[in-house]
Amino acid sequence: LAGAAYFSYGAGMSGLLFQHMVHLPIALFAATGLEAVLNRIPRLRTPTMTALVAFFLIPNACTIRHVTIQTGADVWPTSLYWTRGEIDAAIRLRSMPPGHVLSTRDNGNKIGWLALHHVLLGHWGTTPHKGAKQSDMERFFSDGVSMEEKNRILKHYSIRYVWYGEKERRLGSVDWRLPLIPVIRNDAVTVFDTEDPLRVIRSLPK
Repeated sequence: LAGAAYFSYGAGMSGLLFQHMVHLPIALFAATGLEAVLNRIPRLRTPTMTALVAFFLIPNACTIRHVTIQTGADVWPTSLYWTRGEIDAAIRLRSMPPGHVLSTRDNGNKIGWLALHHVLLGHWGTTPHKGAKQSDMERFFSDGVSMEEKNRILKHYSIRYVWYGEKERRLGSVDWRLPLIPVIRNDAVTVFDTEDPLRVIRSLPK
């Protein structure tokens, strides 16, 4: 309980820290206590172990197998891997001036690692207020949201770059009335800069 209370102060990491640093010792203490009880009352060992296997081990093993198969089919191919064009865009972005990047969460995970820029949305455990940020990100790319609201989102989070790839295109389009200048463009992704248009145009490769 003391460990859980301590980690609760780090909102972005509390779940992850509890899982890796508090949950395991609690499980070991519980197992030690159960073993002590079973040693004192041997007749409970067989029914207790049978119940644990029947109600916890087998159902959890089936659930883990199902989730692993589903994740492997639906999530890993697009969440863990980028196309060549996305990798090239991130490498080019790394050489550009620092700034916050607006993108989907999956792309934000990789942008922070490969492009070395701060992202609005990244790893679920290290993104404070991820619910509000996820909502604003979706609103920014939504075709039904006003230009004024999208501009507010850019200013509120001090966004410098907008990453517009396959996942972002699924959410909607980029409002071309916004002060966005394409600085990186290939078949996979377009990266927009929200800074001074004249300076950005001068920085584009010839």
